[in-house]
Amino acid sequence: MKDTRVFIQTYGCRMNACDTEIICAILRNAGFSLVHDSENADVAILNCCSVREDGHIVALDKALKLKQFNRSIKTVLCGCFAKLVDSGFLRSNTNIDAVVTPESYREMPGTLSRLVAGDIGFIVSNEISDDLYQEILPIEYLNIPNRALILGKGCNQKCAYCIEPYTRGAERYVNLDTVMANLDVLFHRHEGGIVTLVGHMVDRYMCAGVNFAMLLREVAKECERHNAWVKYLSSHPMTYSDEVLSAVSDCDNVMRVVHLPVQSGSNEVLNRMRRGYTVEQYLETIGRVRAICPDMNIVTDIMVGFCGETDSDFRQSVELIEQFRPGEVNVYAFSMRSNTYAHRAYVDDVTEDIKRERMQIAFETASRIRREYMQSELGIRQKFMSGAMSETNGRDFTNIYNRTYSQRPGTRDCGENLIVEGRLGLENNLFTVDI
Repeated sequence: MKDTRVFIQTYGCRMNACDTEIICAILRNAGFSLVHDSENADVAILNCCSVREDGHIVALDKALKLKQFNRSIKTVLCGCFAKLVDSGFLRSNTNIDAVVTPESYREMPGTLSRLVAGDIGFIVSNEISDDLYQEILPIEYLNIPNRALILGKGCNQKCAYCIEPYTRGAERYVNLDTVMANLDVLFHRHEGGIVTLVGHMVDRYMCAGVNFAMLLREVAKECERHNAWVKYLSSHPMTYSDEVLSAVSDCDNVMRVVHLPVQSGSNEVLNRMRRGYTVEQYLETIGRVRAICPDMNIVTDIMVGFCGETDSDFRQSVELIEQFRPGEVNVYAFSMRSNTYAHRAYVDDVTEDIKRERMQIAFETASRIRREYMQSELGIRQKFMSGAMSETNGRDFTNIYNRTYSQRPGTRDCGENLIVEGRLGLENNLFTVDI
């Protein structure tokens, strides 16, 4: 299969991006060629998230366009959305030639070989596997300014709207020795940069007597030896502990950004969502964060249009972000997912027009707060990490990122990401910048 060229497109969260890196490593080790241009590919892999309904719609549209451009190209749908499909899906979506579930990525080379040989219309699903692929390291196929290490997969929270516990399974984690061994391999490739620890709720990490705060300190210590920064995502408002905050505060190379989704400013909606906290408890967590780490960039999510959300409920969400003023707010509309508690117990009774209207109001509020947050950083001297260098119209540019920077595929950036003309030396170097 050395002559088979593979293109991969990722639709979804950071975990999906990690899956893409795992797939790329498996395929490269098996002798496949990875390309970044679908026009030159023999096989296109579409890695699709299950959280939002529009994710797989975009992926299916991409498959249609790929087939229109090149009828001979083979297409594979994978990612957590693959857990939701059956043979009927393939019969009704003929632009998808095969489906591979997250537990079956080690079967990807054989899957592509079958496709190239002319076998289409099948699903590869290893239901009994609990594979975390912990020995497989990212090859940095994606243009993301950091390297990710998966701490674990799965979620036990089972919020009413979320499909992830059903597509990713129960929580399970890799041990500290494996994490440190993988770090060693990463730093043998090159020094510096940003290392991201990824899990659905990283602060719930517990493996062989080691909790997340303990692991974070060990990882930060090793990264400091190699001139690297550390970040992590995501966290939960009720498990983000003072012990973790103290580790962040004590370790200068741990980035000052945390993703703490609130989802709603209404206690009634939070209760229906089964989030496990009230607005008052969430604000208490925010208070602890700012008391221990005053420079923390807090990123949150607001979901509009959840089942039964009234105008009053929505106003409380807007008032909440006005009150605690996060550095970034990701605003999105609720979409009903099958197999979730909401699908079984509630009715999706907020119209799409109202959802769009509320999204616009929340987005405008969040954008204004974001601008004010960025204005507050003017005149401050900060450390930045240089990232990828690029060339445009014969001119060189370098991306640099500060300690509050956060990037997730499919979202806007938060924290500071500057593009500087010229080459600032090697990638993954530290610089001091006056904002």
